[in-house]
Amino acid sequence: MKINVSVRREGRWWMIRVNNGPKFSNLTQARRLADVEPMARDLAYLNANVTPSTVEVNVLDVTVDRDDVNLYTLGRMITERRAQARAEMARAAHELQKFVIGCSQLDVPVRDIAWLADISPQRVSQIVRNSPEDKIVPVCFPADP
Repeated sequence: MKINVSVRREGRWWMIRVNNGPKFSNLTQARRLADVEPMARDLAYLNANVTPSTVEVNVLDVTVDRDDVNLYTLGRMITERRAQARAEMARAAHELQKFVIGCSQLDVPVRDIAWLADISPQRVSQIVRNSPEDKIVPVCFPADP
C-alpha cells in the first residue's frame, strides 16, 4: 500500500497528514523528521489494518509556519546537487591523475607539474608513486562534459 503524507511544523512537533482519499485520511505527529515514515506506517496499520512493513510512504512536502517553503523539495534538490558535485570531483580527480602521470612520463619536473596543476609537489609525488609503473598515460586535454 502506498500512502501520501504532508508534514508541517507546529510548535515542537511535526504534524503528519496522511491523505489517501477514500481509503483513509488522518493526522499523527512526530518529534523528528526521521520518525515521519514509521509514524505514517503505524497510522496506516491502525486505520487500514495493513502490515506496516508493506506500506510505502511518499512524502509530498515538509513545511514550516513561515512562508510555506517546501523544505522536502529543497532538501532533495540540495542532495542531488551534492551527488552531482561528488561525481564531478571524482572525474576531476581522475583527469588530474592522468595529467600528472602523463607529465611525469614526459620527464616534466615535479615542481613544474605542481605549478601546472595547482597542487603541491608532495601531492604530485603521491600520485606518481601510487600509479602503476607499466601504465603509459598520454597527456591530453580533459574530455568535454
